[in-house]
Amino acid sequence: MESRLNSNESLRIRRMKKEDIDEVSKLFADTFALHEPMSVHLGHNPITFLPFAVSATKRCAKESLSYICEDLNNDCGHRIVGFCLNETLNVKEIECESINDDNYEISALLTNLEKKWLHMLNEDCLKKKIFHLATVGVHSDYNNRGIASKLISASLNNAKDENFDFVVLEATAIATQKIFKDKYKFRECVSQVYEEFEFKGKRVFEGLTNPKSVIVFEKELKDWPSMQIKELMRETIDEMK
Repeated sequence: MESRLNSNESLRIRRMKKEDIDEVSKLFADTFALHEPMSVHLGHNPITFLPFAVSATKRCAKESLSYICEDLNNDCGHRIVGFCLNETLNVKEIECESINDDNYEISALLTNLEKKWLHMLNEDCLKKKIFHLATVGVHSDYNNRGIASKLISASLNNAKDENFDFVVLEATAIATQKIFKDKYKFRECVSQVYEEFEFKGKRVFEGLTNPKSVIVFEKELKDWPSMQIKELMRETIDEMK
């Protein structure tokens, strides 16, 4: 599946392939190290954040659920300008993880929050097929072109087509929290105050107050209006091929 953005015919959205891992990981590290609240608080730069980005990208590349946006006018190796990393949420794997075994404060916090969310679910929900929207990022030179929205729409349309029951995500920044709550009408489930999270006996995010918390959002995919979204996408994107 791929599509062109009508506003710029050189931009194309398609599924992520394993060959994209290195390029996506680099863009992931470049964007998040400088803008994601936890990364900024910890003083990460693209080099120190890269191992986290590589690990997450490789994990999501095991399935054909993630999407990228590329600029075909750019040289090979520099074409990917946006990404949406997705995966099937592995309930058993999360339940077995210990946050203190993790070497990264960020993934430890997210794992802890996922555990809290899972404990809220009943047994029937735990047996359902859960789509995890792990992260979305866009190159700073391509902001305000609707790329993130199109990547999210493509991802959720595909999740519904693949018979996932609902989608879950962790929103770490104010803008992301606002978008999923107000624009996409996701339901806020559970949150973690940054300053109260302890990693290996230390409050590693003390002083991080903007935003105050990271929030888990969820939405049943039966409530995702895929046909309406596809019609909306045609205003700015060629129909999916």
